[in-house]
Amino acid sequence: MGADLNPVERRLMQLADQWQAFRAMPQARLLMWQLPESGLRLAECFVEAQKLELPYATGDVFLLFKQPFVHGLQYGRALKQALRGIYDASADELRAQGLATDWPYDPAATPDTAAWFGEALRSFGSRHHQAMAPGAQLCIVLMPTAVAHAASFARWVRELLDVGLPQRLRVLMADAQEVPRFAALLAAADDRVQVQRIDIDGLAVAQETFAQEGGVGPAAVFRNLMMGVVALLAHGGADQVKAKAVDALQFARQQGWADQEVALRVMVAGALLKEGRHAEAVTVYRAARQAADDTVAARHPCGHKLVLQTCFGEAAVHLATGDDAQAMRCYDEAAQVAQHDANPILAIEAFRMAAFCAARAGDRPGAQERGHCVLQLGQALKPEARGLTTLAVALVDQMRWIDPPRVQAMQQAKRWLQQQLEQVRERADALALALTERRRPDALAQVEGLRATQAEAAAAVARQQIDGLVSQGPAPLQQWAAHGRSLLGEAWLVDSDLALPPPFEPSTAPLP
Repeated sequence: MGADLNPVERRLMQLADQWQAFRAMPQARLLMWQLPESGLRLAECFVEAQKLELPYATGDVFLLFKQPFVHGLQYGRALKQALRGIYDASADELRAQGLATDWPYDPAATPDTAAWFGEALRSFGSRHHQAMAPGAQLCIVLMPTAVAHAASFARWVRELLDVGLPQRLRVLMADAQEVPRFAALLAAADDRVQVQRIDIDGLAVAQETFAQEGGVGPAAVFRNLMMGVVALLAHGGADQVKAKAVDALQFARQQGWADQEVALRVMVAGALLKEGRHAEAVTVYRAARQAADDTVAARHPCGHKLVLQTCFGEAAVHLATGDDAQAMRCYDEAAQVAQHDANPILAIEAFRMAAFCAARAGDRPGAQERGHCVLQLGQALKPEARGLTTLAVALVDQMRWIDPPRVQAMQQAKRWLQQQLEQVRERADALALALTERRRPDALAQVEGLRATQAEAAAAVARQQIDGLVSQGPAPLQQWAAHGRSLLGEAWLVDSDLALPPPFEPSTAPLP
């Protein structure tokens, strides 16, 4: 049967086998798949495929939850509401099977904690067991789109496991090998938690798929050549990438595809930069720039965007070697191209980086001039779009060059605030758990209110500290802070995550 499967299906079959191995462990409740980042999408595809009658379908029922995690109570509420929605959406299917559709579950009637979500799952499983195949298990798949606090999320999952989930109720998660998000969950040994490291490379799967599909014509040929280069980027060396790109470059030139030539050269230059081969990388980026200029001359719709890509790429090489003058030249050029392309977000970033290079080279007037260009671009944007740019970072950079110690003190205040907010979160989660044990769902609203009150009190202290630092600073610093208030809001230095990134070194000292 495996010979009849395409490359994607073979990987899904591999995941099915891994799931069955986990399922055979009676004590295990949570399975963590550790995959290359390029393979995470296949994990989600596996879950979706379980709804169909396919060779890699396990017969178990998988429920996918992608709600973001902000804090424990919010997450518990979101999952309970989603669970109720899943049941309501399956009502027609249940009725067609002659089953009851009167599950009397009200998400608002129970506390918004992990323990009570576990109780909801038990109830859901009991209500659905008649619709499931004999021996089938219910699997909850937790794939939050965002996790605001990794330690709190790990604590929430452990609380769910501590409910004592029955063997027929399992949990599945997936994490990236390169940058794991859920390492805190695996910190302590727990035989209920099983980890499977699965080396499924999404790029290799794509390459195999394209090769198997075949196809005719220049596009199909080039697609296979390009995928060979892409697959090597993740795991091969720069020389391997260069060698693989030769045939693809030659083919792109024969076809007159200057845009594809740009893409290939940028990939090669990136591989060289990763290995510290800066001079070679600059040469390749400049060759890519010539091809990008050809696309502009040919009025390619993405021509200016390709030019921007080469400008930013070459600038990154010069930054890596400490050549601020050359980097500034590239960023200045990128700023002009971005404005011509009506791309204010990249124009702001280009001017910001050009100002950074000017300041590092000792050219304060040049840095300030480019900072004013950022201001003009920011003023032209709609207020809701300004937060999508690096405008806040550019403004703080200007303040830092005027008074570095003062801006560092502001960063310390922001770091203190973040620590206070983490403590508020931990206290609220602990109180919510205690109230749950006392079966006090009505009091959980008080937890939310207490959380908000304490968080705002900490933010008010930080705002007062930062505002005081600004008001006591030199007039030019105050002017740049005022520009930030007019563009980003009164509390921009505290409320914007980009405005004052906290110092790397943690500080637990209280605010003066």
